[in-house]
Amino acid sequence: MHVTQLEHGDELRLELKFEISSPLGLNQLTQMSIGQLANFAGELLNVPEHTISVLLRQPSPVVDIGLRYGKEYEGIAFDAGSDSIRLSAKLLERKPHHDEEALRRHFDDYIQQLKQRYPDSLQDQVRDIIGHILPSGECSLERVAATLELHPRVLQKRLQREGSSYVKLLQDTRMTIAMEHLRFNSMSITDLALNLGYAEVSVFSRSFRRQTGMSARQWRSRGLPPN
Repeated sequence: MHVTQLEHGDELRLELKFEISSPLGLNQLTQMSIGQLANFAGELLNVPEHTISVLLRQPSPVVDIGLRYGKEYEGIAFDAGSDSIRLSAKLLERKPHHDEEALRRHFDDYIQQLKQRYPDSLQDQVRDIIGHILPSGECSLERVAATLELHPRVLQKRLQREGSSYVKLLQDTRMTIAMEHLRFNSMSITDLALNLGYAEVSVFSRSFRRQTGMSARQWRSRGLPPN
């Protein structure tokens, strides 16, 4: 799935595109995804629901959803040119709404999921966290340790006892993700570098060549599977 930001004057659209298909169609998946995107944007910007419009490519249903389910659905437009949400571009100037309690619950749930998924592997827990926060560009030892509710020095010592380190896990995770994206040609090398937390494409290119012996473009052209 790709999210694209489009600006038209004072209007902003966030458009979703799925890179999958199904003989049953994607209407329900699209509705749910666009609805979640609208809810997330509304919570992040702390604005009423009717502030954000929902646009869907699918034809208008026979039943009037607005009349059947209530006023909160009046902002839905069918037969639109895209599957997207529409809002005022001025809302981007707002400071994001910060709900400390919601964040605490989210991280508590995430930690429990990590412990259930990888009950005996701290390294796998760290890899999972790194994979989630790499696109933020703030994937530091301190950030990962804080997510695990550990002091950075404690995390480093525990990883060392397992014969690993944060730097090694960071490099391995980056390369695994890079190889998967290059294998399926799912995004440009520039976007891939940014999503892996590299400040510059050249830094990613040097790192990839150093670890694989070839450039990212060469590796992608050969269609090699990840190690």
